[in-house]
Amino acid sequence: PEDMKGLTVRGIAGEIITDIFAAMGASTTQLSFGEVYTGLQQGVCDGVENGLSDCIEMKFVEVAKYYTDTIQCMNGIALLVSDSLWQKLSPEQQEILREDLFEGIISFQQFEQADLALRKKLERCSADNGEKE
Repeated sequence: PEDMKGLTVRGIAGEIITDIFAAMGASTTQLSFGEVYTGLQQGVCDGVENGLSDCIEMKFVEVAKYYTDTIQCMNGIALLVSDSLWQKLSPEQQEILREDLFEGIISFQQFEQADLALRKKLERCSADNGEKE
């Protein structure tokens, strides 16, 4: 957090995000998503709180000096069903839930693989720009 002091980060509106960055010594600003690239370029904000895919697709990596993966938002899958409810379901319904959950796990694994590929792409972009973090 020491290197966050005095920086301005474009974050989504909300008290939690503002509090997170304030705890690190940074302030937040509100910019529309379409203004972020120019905001980074002109120094209106020093950073942006966004997913990795947005940073690459919107070319924020061209104008942002650094990238920090704060891992403040985690993705996950959970299906919780009480035993009493589960027992009320027909075997067919139980199987449908099992199949859908399995498909969800596969989709999540594909998302994680795509995210890893984006991280590698970001590392290449940083290396191309002379930045090695």
